[in-house]
Amino acid sequence: MQHRSQIFSLIAILLIAGALAGIPAAEAVTVNHRSIGTNAGVLCNAGTATVIKGSVSVTFEGVVLPATIGRGDEIVIDDEELYILSRDGDTRLTLQNPARYDHTGQAYAIRRAYTSIQAWVNDRRGNLVREERLEVGVCYNDGPFTTRSWWELARIHGSVTDPEHFMWLTAADGAEHQGRAGEGVVLDGRSFTRHGILVADDYTRIEGLELKGFRRNFLAAAVSVWYARGVVLERLLIHDFEWPRFEGAGIEGGLRSELTARNCIIYDGGSAGVVTRWPQAAARVENSTIYGMRGWGIDERLGRVEVVNTIAVGNAKGDFRIKRGTQSHNISSDRSAAGEGSLVFLKAADQFVSIAPGAEDLHLKEGASGVDAGKNLAEEARSRRSALPPAALHGRPATVAADIDGQERIGETAWDIGADEIESSPTGVWFVDAAQAGDGTSWKTAFATIRQAVAAARPGEQIWIREGHYELEGEIRIDKPLSLYGGFAGAERRLEQRDRRERPTVLDGRGITRCLNLAAEDIRVDGLVFQSGYAGSGGAVFAQNVSGILIENCRFESNSAGSGGGLHALLSAGVVRNCVFADNQATM
Repeated sequence: MQHRSQIFSLIAILLIAGALAGIPAAEAVTVNHRSIGTNAGVLCNAGTATVIKGSVSVTFEGVVLPATIGRGDEIVIDDEELYILSRDGDTRLTLQNPARYDHTGQAYAIRRAYTSIQAWVNDRRGNLVREERLEVGVCYNDGPFTTRSWWELARIHGSVTDPEHFMWLTAADGAEHQGRAGEGVVLDGRSFTRHGILVADDYTRIEGLELKGFRRNFLAAAVSVWYARGVVLERLLIHDFEWPRFEGAGIEGGLRSELTARNCIIYDGGSAGVVTRWPQAAARVENSTIYGMRGWGIDERLGRVEVVNTIAVGNAKGDFRIKRGTQSHNISSDRSAAGEGSLVFLKAADQFVSIAPGAEDLHLKEGASGVDAGKNLAEEARSRRSALPPAALHGRPATVAADIDGQERIGETAWDIGADEIESSPTGVWFVDAAQAGDGTSWKTAFATIRQAVAAARPGEQIWIREGHYELEGEIRIDKPLSLYGGFAGAERRLEQRDRRERPTVLDGRGITRCLNLAAEDIRVDGLVFQSGYAGSGGAVFAQNVSGILIENCRFESNSAGSGGGLHALLSAGVVRNCVFADNQATM
């Protein structure tokens, strides 16, 4: 009997193993980026396009690609429909999927994939879990999104989702509002439409958008969540929804809903900035700013709300109406902020840059009470970020806990209260980001060019250069001891936070100029890619009669010169370490 039992056990094990072998391995999530914009025309079709079968790299001739082209746009080349992952320069694109055919010098056309948010929802929804899909709708600032419907601008519903497969609506890179009205993608209810976005799919994410004028009719809201769990609303700018005759909210938690509102600014509104109006509605509000409601700042009503690191001030009926939920590290202008670390009886004018009607700027001013007074939520933020599929984050700031401007909080020991984090930049550092045009003193106000930073920096200081493609008109001459570092996402506050492999910083000589001329002692260059540099000596980098040079973690590719295709150090001394030289040419 014992032998027979062992035989039966062995057979059972073999049958189970066989059955398991027949189950296909879990597939990676497919992330589909699709652009949404109000421009229904052709964005670009000048010149010609070339892409090799199986490649994701498209090159163009006879055209400079408009800067408004980007992630999610559709490109049709000789009847093959493809979608763009990134614009990599004036004449290069990367595709989301490899081309199925060869196209050499072909005519093409680039358009937005969809011209309304609802069209994107209707076309991309489905059983995202079974089909292993995550759908990212990328909104462009072609003009305000509006609708003729009095009920809603868009309804996100009809999909089967889970935490890894969901609908994600976001602003395009460079098209976020930066916490100021009219500077990014706008959804405008024109005081006619009741709801901006009505969310009815679990785990939906909406971020980086401005919503205004959603106030017509009873129980209006810029964003309403109904019968949906795990919804995340991040970096939204919601305003101008006050309507004397009706009850309206910025964000509404409806029946059997669960949402998180994080790093949002809500102002000039109706009955509440955030409300859980119905039973079985739950909301968590983190690092948000609510000002100027006709009613309450945050109104728990019949649901349950948890609030942390949030400013609610200047709201007519009261700032926080919370009985069942919890609070900590909040600010109110009345006595309603409660819990550990909360501050009460503070004036809005003392906290914000401007509360002037029509010119509101609810960023924190220097010396505001909320600076460094919040709770550090870094561990929670890291956990959230690690759960997102990496492919969904392509082209996005690699932040863990971004404020209303997309600025990273994670490097701060003490967080600020409210949607804005005042940046404490390291000393002796200048910042470069091609998308900015500031004074170089922070990521938010970075210089647009490396040349500006070199001119401003004092001997011994550092220059941090955000990832991207920097096309040079002429060589950059460095005539003082400086350190240049690349590989930043544009939010780091410590050098060790950068990732030069994942976020390359490319200096492109375009075949007409050398990239760097090192004309001083003790210059350090770290984490840069030198491409297509051209000169008589040192196609990418040239040094003469200097010492103490350190070049490390760099890549030299496709540079050319008479001598030293990539690098020429003449009568100079230094160290080149952990660098790659590929496809450089020298005629001597």
